[in-house]
Amino acid sequence: MLTGIVSIIVGLAIVIWSIWFLPTKHGRTIFLGLFVLSFLMGGGIGQAFFFIPAWAFATRMDKPLTWWRKVLPRNTWLFLSKLWIFLLVIATIAMLIGLEMAIFGFFPGISDTETLQNVNMTFVFGAVILYVLSFIAGFGHELRRIELNNKIAL
Repeated sequence: MLTGIVSIIVGLAIVIWSIWFLPTKHGRTIFLGLFVLSFLMGGGIGQAFFFIPAWAFATRMDKPLTWWRKVLPRNTWLFLSKLWIFLLVIATIAMLIGLEMAIFGFFPGISDTETLQNVNMTFVFGAVILYVLSFIAGFGHELRRIELNNKIAL
């Protein structure tokens, strides 16, 4: 019970840190440390699929987008700019559905436990992929925003 309470407290700390302190000097390092602490306190291994990409993308905050400018063709920036929020919303919905299935063991039309577990994993892993794609699209959105700001400044 104690590790469960500590996991909840660490989880809340991760949320608070993500919202207010991630952009600080040591924000990304502490962010990673909180996830490791969560894992050690019983937060589960499944979170690794989410925190590793989240931490990796967080390390790029306040950094030049030079690499992304090379990798993402300029003609994709407008498309990615429009796509990122949609992907983020769909990923969050998929994750919430996966969490609902994990907590309550219910999905309409499915009564077989093994099938429910497979559908649950499909939603959760789908959310991971969609989150990564939304982060990449977010870089395209940021490149487009910078380009527009530079045109306005000229």
